[in-house]
Amino acid sequence: MAALISNNSFLPTIGNCYEVHFGKITLNGQTGFCVANIKIEGNGTSQWIDLDTGQSLDPNIAKHVVQAYKDIQCP
Repeated sequence: MAALISNNSFLPTIGNCYEVHFGKITLNGQTGFCVANIKIEGNGTSQWIDLDTGQSLDPNIAKHVVQAYKDIQCP
């Protein structure tokens, strides 16, 4: 199992999947810690695919800085 990487810039590789941690954010009036499993399909956060929904990661989440991440197996 891969360990979380923090204190480094998140420089994803196209085609890889990651568990990304955004830290504590406010979304739709609620504040909490946000974690997402994503697949990188291209440059830019609009091409980060949320593995739970199969769609682009919500831009209101993706606009936040990734605080920690780890490689995960792509489905």
